[in-house]
Amino acid sequence: MTNQQKTKPKTPETNHSAQTGKEEKSRQGKLRPPKEENEQGFPVVGIGASAGGVKALEMFFSKVPTDCRIAFVVVQHLNPHHESRMVSILSRQGSLEVTEIEDGTEVEPNHIYTLPPGKTVVIKDRTLHLQEVSDHTSGTLPIDTFFRSLAEDQGEKAFGIVLSGAGNDGTIGAGDIKENGGMVMVQETAQAEYPQMPDSAIHAGGADFILPVEKMPAQLL
Repeated sequence: MTNQQKTKPKTPETNHSAQTGKEEKSRQGKLRPPKEENEQGFPVVGIGASAGGVKALEMFFSKVPTDCRIAFVVVQHLNPHHESRMVSILSRQGSLEVTEIEDGTEVEPNHIYTLPPGKTVVIKDRTLHLQEVSDHTSGTLPIDTFFRSLAEDQGEKAFGIVLSGAGNDGTIGAGDIKENGGMVMVQETAQAEYPQMPDSAIHAGGADFILPVEKMPAQLL
């Protein structure tokens, strides 16, 4: 009779990759989602708008579904001495939560974040940081500033949208997003009340999609 070597059943090993349903502790001792979920995350969309941009923003968000699993950061050219009404305006367009950015705001999906007057904003580790803009600050381009930081922070999960506005703010930042693997949409110039910003981004080669605003959310999703 031939003796056969018996193989002992293997006991499943417990390691970090096998415990994807468990939460990890952060350095501060708080619970956070598994690392894989943090890395994959949800997309962050930066929207740049200037003159004539309010109407375009209203049209855009009227077409965004409630559970889109996207965070939107709206960056406008604002008079530093006038209070912004963007929170109340955009809150009427759908059921996404609209919040004015505070320094240290962490972005969450299904939220719209608006820029307060007299500030620029950058994103790092999915957290928004405000910077002061003084009356003596010249050449401030808040859309380029945010798009550039978004490209660096989110890479291929960065999305930029350039809407109606005068000047060329957003053109350089759109190029940064594309270079880092993200995607850029630009409002069709024939539709834009002020076509200079969209036109500049298009001519610089920064647009993946050139669309009327009402078609952007479907393409984005």
